[in-house]
Amino acid sequence: PAEGEIHALGPAPQGVWAGHPDTLAAWSGGAWVFIAPRDGWRAWGRAEQALYLRRGGVWADIGGLIALENVAGVGIGTQSDAVNRLTVAAPATLLSHEGGGHQLKINKATPGDTASLLYQTGFSGRAEIGLAGTDELAIKVSADGTQFTEALRVPGDTGRPVLPQGATVEGSVTGTAVTQTPTDATEGRLLKVGDFGLGTPAGQAPPIAVLNTATTPGQYAYGAATANAPSSQGGTLAVTRSSAQSLRQVAAAAGLDQSWQRTSQDDGTSWTGWAPVYGAGNILGVVASAAGQPTGAVIERGSNSNGDYVRFADGTQICHVTEGGAVDCDTPAGALFTTSSEMTWTFPAQFMHSGAVTVFGAALVSNRFVNARRGASTYAVFRHYAPVSSPAQIETSLVAIGRWA
Repeated sequence: PAEGEIHALGPAPQGVWAGHPDTLAAWSGGAWVFIAPRDGWRAWGRAEQALYLRRGGVWADIGGLIALENVAGVGIGTQSDAVNRLTVAAPATLLSHEGGGHQLKINKATPGDTASLLYQTGFSGRAEIGLAGTDELAIKVSADGTQFTEALRVPGDTGRPVLPQGATVEGSVTGTAVTQTPTDATEGRLLKVGDFGLGTPAGQAPPIAVLNTATTPGQYAYGAATANAPSSQGGTLAVTRSSAQSLRQVAAAAGLDQSWQRTSQDDGTSWTGWAPVYGAGNILGVVASAAGQPTGAVIERGSNSNGDYVRFADGTQICHVTEGGAVDCDTPAGALFTTSSEMTWTFPAQFMHSGAVTVFGAALVSNRFVNARRGASTYAVFRHYAPVSSPAQIETSLVAIGRWA
């Protein structure tokens, strides 16, 4: 042994140390000197790598003697204070498991108190996460550490996040939070560009095969063979809803300035007939009707060698002509003079029947008058009358008013 080497002996030492239990064996002057340790002495256990303290006649591990229960404060790498009783100054702090999970609890006394994590820059608050003055989870942020703005709040009774300041989404939203098809009407989902034919800059609106079943508001495309379409020309369909039962469909023919509309008052179970929507492109044209309802243009105007005519969608027809020459007035007729025979005017468009037309006439001079009457649905007859004989050839203006349907 080296001079000054000391060993703490156990309760039953052997060899040269036998008979000296619980003493300190010191090598001094070429011999072992045995010293009885006193309380308060400290020793380092080389095998145990621990510091021991002589206490009550035995060696005790100092680590087991230091009580960390109910201490006033703990500072690791720094000083704790009355408020920050656990203080750590370190590059990182690790809280790990011991074979299972790990939970960090922050508890407060009442709902009006605060239990939160406060993130700081230079000991000035910039963000806070937790229960700040309520029992609702919230995230608050601050630019100066004084004025905080609530960015997110999650009520405990609904679990639905509230964003008081709104939100800016810079990426794409996917999954079941958005519509899954162009006609997905699931409540609460985000609408994509092009869904229900809305917002797409190019391409076709969602196609639909049966117009009677199109009850979800939106824009759709239909083809020439689509069931319940107003015509054989494909086009687009707009569906609007004013109540749970009241629907309106507006169909527009592709490539034509022509559209129709109809309504349902029983959520699409039954529909009214298609009615044309009139505008500059179809108010003039060939008129037609079915069951008293117009199915063609509102006004039809035409002319031929027999004159000109105008027809209205309500069934009214007006024909007009100015007959030139060959009308004298020199045949005696009682106290008057008239033409030698009745003149015939063939209507430029046929009336519904002879009883549905009234004819008027006028000579283009002030000293004659014209008597005109209907002959049939296709023509009228007329004469000139004058108080004195007049062989002059005078033109006649004739008007017939009646119904074409």
